[in-house]
Amino acid sequence: MIDLILALVLIPVAILLGIHVWVHQSRVGRWVDKIPGPKGFPIIGNFQDLKGTRDKVFLQQRKFGNEYYPIYKYWILHRCLVNIRHPDDVETVLSHTKNIEKSPHVNLLSTWLGDGLILSKGEKWRGRRKMLNVTFGTNILEGFVSIFAEKTATFLNRLNAEAMAQGGKILKNVEPTYSELSLKIICETAMGINLDDKNLEFAAFMKGIQKAGYIFQYRFMRPWLQSEWIFSLTSMGREYQQVVKVLHAFSKKIIEARKEYHQMNDWRYLGGSNGTSADQEDDKMTRSGKKLAFLDFLLAAWKRSGIDDAGLQEEVDMFVVAGHDTTSTALALTTIILAEHKDIQEKCRREINEVLNGLPIEEITMKELQQLNYLQQCIKESMRLYSVAPLAIRTLKSDLQLRDYFLPEGTEVAVQIFDVHRDPQFWPNPEVYDPERFSPENSKGRHPYSYLPFSLGPRNCIGNKFAMLELKTVLAGLISKFYLEPVELIRDSRLVLDFIIRFDHKMHVKFVPINN
Repeated sequence: MIDLILALVLIPVAILLGIHVWVHQSRVGRWVDKIPGPKGFPIIGNFQDLKGTRDKVFLQQRKFGNEYYPIYKYWILHRCLVNIRHPDDVETVLSHTKNIEKSPHVNLLSTWLGDGLILSKGEKWRGRRKMLNVTFGTNILEGFVSIFAEKTATFLNRLNAEAMAQGGKILKNVEPTYSELSLKIICETAMGINLDDKNLEFAAFMKGIQKAGYIFQYRFMRPWLQSEWIFSLTSMGREYQQVVKVLHAFSKKIIEARKEYHQMNDWRYLGGSNGTSADQEDDKMTRSGKKLAFLDFLLAAWKRSGIDDAGLQEEVDMFVVAGHDTTSTALALTTIILAEHKDIQEKCRREINEVLNGLPIEEITMKELQQLNYLQQCIKESMRLYSVAPLAIRTLKSDLQLRDYFLPEGTEVAVQIFDVHRDPQFWPNPEVYDPERFSPENSKGRHPYSYLPFSLGPRNCIGNKFAMLELKTVLAGLISKFYLEPVELIRDSRLVLDFIIRFDHKMHVKFVPINN
């Protein structure tokens, strides 16, 4: 009996030790073990260092980054992640035209996001990227500004009414406040759906996104849960399936509503799209004086069998979450920062008032937005200090030579964007909020890969111009109509990481109508 128990214990241990030796003696293992990093234990690697709450894990990763600057690695069981932050190394990885495959870790989102633009690779990614680039032509984006402005004006009127009802000022939790606004904007611009006219449970949808992000980070740090089969047997796995059902139900309703619209119009508005040039197509695809939406281009491709129902679903899921969650978080961060820096807030207000010159927010156009240079500097500085997407991970498909280390094919590399943006070698006094960093004269000569809030290279964010226009529209309207006063200070908050940066608790700002 004792022999049997010993065998049951020793055999698995021997197998695990064998795997440990095999992994570390593989080509990838031999090379990455030359890179500095925290000392780990046999088999489990650095799991002990990277367990705990999400805010503690994030802080520990940043601590390692500073201790082993500018590159370090850690192991969790059989998987190694090489972390880089020097712009030269970042450029080598992100600009490479062959190494465009994202880490297998992002496949943890595949149950939800399928194999769309974020997760796809190879020829499928290239084809989808080419097709979707059409939806971000300059003229198409210009057509969306009126929707940004309309939704912003409605939002500000409601905020003003709430403030007046509460004695001339109102305290708001900024993340959910902006999440609803941003979701309405993305659904009308990108999907052609006015959420105010549809019975869609967007509160449940927004809650589902945050839950999905928490589960993603939890699985990311626990390799044994990265097996879909094992994960499906856990209580969290079953909970995740329910969350995905809620998220999919939301996007399916959007797709069906847009199909119904085109069926009622005999699909005549989609006749001009062939997925070629944005500048050629955006003038053809119009409706009621407005440009057709991202989803309309997908439906045009669907009509000619260029994409199937699953493809529609995965791209809508991808764009709704990427287009609303990241932007709403950037809005929240910038609002909190400007509330703390009243001198900078007032300088923004002077610029906005001078440019708008009495123009109502709902009438703002691309022309006015392009003149708001200081506001754009403030947004850029907010995204430097608090990059919404704090890292980008790639799996190398070919060998790469970095500044000081060689990385073989198969290595997983994480670009630590959050700390690239806080490197004192490239950003003097990096913890200080200073929009003048992004003035034309101060931007000259800066390393192009020292600032990458939307990533860079072939797999950069496809909607970066869209996001900046939305941010400028909302903030221009907000600052022109409200004084922003701080409640909780951002430096006292704790940040957590799922697929974007979030606060671990509610963050409030006091909104005071200027006309009060």
